[in-house]
Amino acid sequence: MKYQTILAITLSAISINIDAASNWSYTNKSTNPTTWANQFHTCGGHYQSPIDLPNNGLVYLANLGKIKMFTSKKNSSAKYTVSNNGHSLMINFPPDVYTVALNEDTDETYDVLQMHFHWGSTNQVGSEHTVDGRTYALEGHLVCYNNKLYKSFSEAAGSPSGLAVLAFLSKVEEDAKTDKTQIGILTGLEESIPKVGNPNQNTMIDPFDLSKIFSQVQADEYYRYYGSLTTPPCTENVVWTVFRKPIPITSHQLNLFRGLKFPVSESQANMMDNYRPVQPLNTKSSPFPRTVFKSWNAANRIEKTTWMLTLTIVLKDQLFSQNV
Repeated sequence: MKYQTILAITLSAISINIDAASNWSYTNKSTNPTTWANQFHTCGGHYQSPIDLPNNGLVYLANLGKIKMFTSKKNSSAKYTVSNNGHSLMINFPPDVYTVALNEDTDETYDVLQMHFHWGSTNQVGSEHTVDGRTYALEGHLVCYNNKLYKSFSEAAGSPSGLAVLAFLSKVEEDAKTDKTQIGILTGLEESIPKVGNPNQNTMIDPFDLSKIFSQVQADEYYRYYGSLTTPPCTENVVWTVFRKPIPITSHQLNLFRGLKFPVSESQANMMDNYRPVQPLNTKSSPFPRTVFKSWNAANRIEKTTWMLTLTIVLKDQLFSQNV
């Protein structure tokens, strides 16, 4: 009962802080991504996500080591909630089960809250981030909040350096074994999708080992930058980690996602193309330019120091505080 109460509060916080549900859409001309900034001012900000991740101009930081996930026994036997929130398919995890460290400093950790997905109407599109202009079929987002600075997701969602999102890209491989796909690794998810076909439907699945998803990527090879939520209110307080190696997915699995239904506020029935187009890395009016870092070796090497990334986050946090 205690976990169910916490889950209800958490789902409410997600709805309030991320979804702003009925006021925006992906496919309705009057509320699609090109209009978001009209109602949600921050969606037209300088440091928006997603972005294109270029192969050139990236800065290597040696301190960006292997991403680490820690699992607690607390609530480890509690089931996970899979839901159709009207914009995506979402998995909510019990509180205090998973935490992640985003660099070699394991003193700074983030609590894992939920995972959701973005996909397209064809196998050629669907991801939010692109890599040198290349799109992928699906992108999974693991949403976390800073548990050292904030006591809850609700507090972190509107605060400087409050959130972190880990992005997992997927490409189609028809002969991929199920347990090697992004969806198969999340045991029980594939079977649950048809059970949440309509908006606001949810179902429970048995717990699985979320850390296994890191076995399908190279956890020490990723892009890192500072940006925003990719849905309204587009808050610019997100540390992004986009893994370099894509995870397989099959057409059958993608079609399960496409079988989900949008709410009537969308202009199409089936849920697909629920991704925001890429945003500029920098604009002419940006107070200072963003840098995209990478964790694997490169010519533009910076020795083991966090000064550049720390400076970037501190300056953006100051701007964030001024704009709140």
